[in-house]
Amino acid sequence: MEDAPLRALLLGLLGLASAGCTRPSPAPSPAPHAPAPTTLPGAVAPRLLPLGGLGDARNDASVDPRHAELSGLAWHGDELYLLPQYPERFGDRTVGSLLRLSRQRLDAFFDGQDTSELVPERVPFRPGPARELPGYEGFEALAFDGDRLWVTIEATVHHHTTGYLVRGDITPQGITLSGEVIPLPTPRNEPNTGFEALVVVPGGVLALYEANGLDPAPWALRAGDGGLARVPFPVVDFRVTDATETDGEGRFWVVNYLYPGDTFLLRGDAGPSRSVEALLELAPGPEGVRRTGRAVPLAVDARPRNWEGVARYRGGVLLVTDLWPRTLLAWVPVPARLARTERTSGRP
Repeated sequence: MEDAPLRALLLGLLGLASAGCTRPSPAPSPAPHAPAPTTLPGAVAPRLLPLGGLGDARNDASVDPRHAELSGLAWHGDELYLLPQYPERFGDRTVGSLLRLSRQRLDAFFDGQDTSELVPERVPFRPGPARELPGYEGFEALAFDGDRLWVTIEATVHHHTTGYLVRGDITPQGITLSGEVIPLPTPRNEPNTGFEALVVVPGGVLALYEANGLDPAPWALRAGDGGLARVPFPVVDFRVTDATETDGEGRFWVVNYLYPGDTFLLRGDAGPSRSVEALLELAPGPEGVRRTGRAVPLAVDARPRNWEGVARYRGGVLLVTDLWPRTLLAWVPVPARLARTERTSGRP
């Protein structure tokens, strides 16, 4: 059985924070702008940050900078990488670009030293043969392990969505994908669902499937020197769209998202009438990945925000959207005290 109390509360628009859950303190100075949120008990409102410098995609002014379509976030040392779903839009078919913000620049903004737009620099990105995969639909996830990185790619062939994992290296000249293209078998053939999150773990990397609420025994894939192996994963309703790096205890946050139109993710129930946007904390265990019981519901706006990237920063997380409702960068504080859901089974 799954964690029934958490699921019921998620279906109630994630009003899961109890009276013991404190409302976060105001955002660091200067306070980024925030949309007017739907009032939910314990929900945290993302603070929008002024992201700029995206208007030269494809060197074509006709590309709307509000729709850069970002799909992942990951730290490499003190540099935050923003992964466009289509890096070639920021270059050409041979050399595209990833985007990068320094921690120093982010700190200067949050400390009030430089409150101008956050403008990422471009890092040359050479995808090699990965760009030519049949049915290519872009890059979905990014994770660093030292100067090595991993990315996932989504593709659709004959109405079947599949995923690929590719290793690369970062050098002073940029990023080059040079490893084997590893097919990732998907647990289900659902529309627009692939491996949207990567987590580096000892000896390899975990690839997290997007739709884990439709099977009684979902799994992630662990890639390492021994090849691919299935790892038990908890039932998580709706979508898992990205993951942070692990902390000192191996825990990591994932983004949990539901667009109300995705009725196939509801397993037959009516489901919420508005979007679900939340952070869930997971951790590895002896029997697979498990819930820690900690979750942060996000205040939802009038228009759903498809948060596709997440990375730790200053006691909270940074988030990015793809292109819905437009490309956004935000910061969310994680409250020091969080309500914990009771577990009803020993399932990881």
